[in-house]
Amino acid sequence: MWKTIVTAIVRVVVSAFCLTIFASHPQATTSNAQKFFENYYRQVTQADRRKALFEEDLTPDFQNSPGHSWPAYNSWWAAQNQVVVDKVESVSSNPLEFNVWLTYYPIHGSPDTEVTSFSLVCNDGWASLVALIPMLGCPVSHLQIQSGFDVATPEG
Repeated sequence: MWKTIVTAIVRVVVSAFCLTIFASHPQATTSNAQKFFENYYRQVTQADRRKALFEEDLTPDFQNSPGHSWPAYNSWWAAQNQVVVDKVESVSSNPLEFNVWLTYYPIHGSPDTEVTSFSLVCNDGWASLVALIPMLGCPVSHLQIQSGFDVATPEG
């Protein structure tokens, strides 16, 4: 009798867990997004890392969108000395969208702080499954930038 009760409880728990996972949308935790953006912006100003970041951290749709070709991307980043990720905040309406406060330190000129809204994707089959688990989200190594646009330039 106890075996039957335990088996029934396990089935209910497993069913509820599976239903929760498969009913949810892929997501990235704010912590993983923070790590992704810090890593990306730490490396993108390094000429020897830029091509790999372009190919690995940006989706093909982003790479092929107007103004984001490799020559334009490389030229823009070559003019930046450093970028600091000041803050990453999730957007409640989309579990893969984040507002990111960035301070750009160009080679020539004054620092500039902007807020950019990024839409991320989780690539790879198994990573997309992990991204369905709310507590885990997409692993940092499988996040890519799908789009990004400036939403504000803070007064300062």
